[in-house]
Amino acid sequence: MPNDHDDHPECNKELVKQIKVQEKIIGQLKERINLLETINTQKSLGDEIAVTFYCLVLGELTRILKNKEDEIREKDEQLTAALKLIDSRRGTPPQLHDDDQLD
Repeated sequence: MPNDHDDHPECNKELVKQIKVQEKIIGQLKERINLLETINTQKSLGDEIAVTFYCLVLGELTRILKNKEDEIREKDEQLTAALKLIDSRRGTPPQLHDDDQLD
């Protein structure tokens, strides 16, 4: 079955022109899709980097806090031992300090 447009070269030219325009539009859309995918990937990477940094900072702060807690606990034990030693030399029963007193 012959194509009706074969008899009309101006129709063929118009069709070719429309196809080229549509191909150009499709190409632009593909570029935009690629750009959006790139932006999304970069955003995901940025979010991942931010979360990783946050976790590192949080881990470091937790480590510092634990070290300080251990240091305070050690100083408290030393102070308690010193108070007990002082009280034992005086011959009086050991005095409770604030943390050991009952409410």
